Amino acid sequence: MSRRREEQGSPLTMEAISDLLDKKLATHSQTITTELHRSFAVIETKLDTLQSTVSTNSLKITELESTLNNHDQRLEALESTCSALASKNTQLAAQVLDLQSRSRRNTIRVLGLPEGVEGAQPVAFFGRMLEEMFRDVLGGEKDRIIREARAKRGKLRYGSHPVLIFEDYPPEIVEQRKKYSEVMATLYKLGCKPALHFPARLTVRLNGR
Repeated sequence: MSRRREEQGSPLTMEAISDLLDKKLATHSQTITTELHRSFAVIETKLDTLQSTVSTNSLKITELESTLNNHDQRLEALESTCSALASKNTQLAAQVLDLQSRSRRNTIRVLGLPEGVEGAQPVAFFGRMLEEMFRDVLGGEKDRIIREARAKRGKLRYGSHPVLIFEDYPPEIVEQRKKYSEVMATLYKLGCKPALHFPARLTVRLNGR
């Protein structure tokens, strides 16, 4: 009986169990600590890389913002310049149109004549033509010729050719004056006497006033 107990070994005491557990815990603790240190080192490396990437991107974003601000300023300056140029161009176009219109106020347009009929002396030809067509208009006054031509529209002829005579206005002025056509037609029907003055100014006479 005694021999059998010796073969089975002495029973573990609480102290022995505690020592064994402490050793196991120490071993596991060391292993876990080592793994944690290794994992933290990897994480720190990745964080450093990420921080470097973020810093680089932040720098690039700052540079882009600076570039965009510079572009915005240049665009604003360009828009301001374009606006000023557009305004100046509008003013110059108006001045050119006014000069062109005034230079053509004393000229007329004649449509319906065969090409080359004026020959080598167009000024003399048109002078004779207007004198023959408007014998009652003394001095060849342009405004009176236009009024007579308007009154005889569809009936004017030079030789065998039907002729139309208009004011020689630039296309822009013609378009401006054309806008009053319906209004003037209505005024005529109402018994008024509208008149369209240069370049496109409408006046109305009613009861002689």
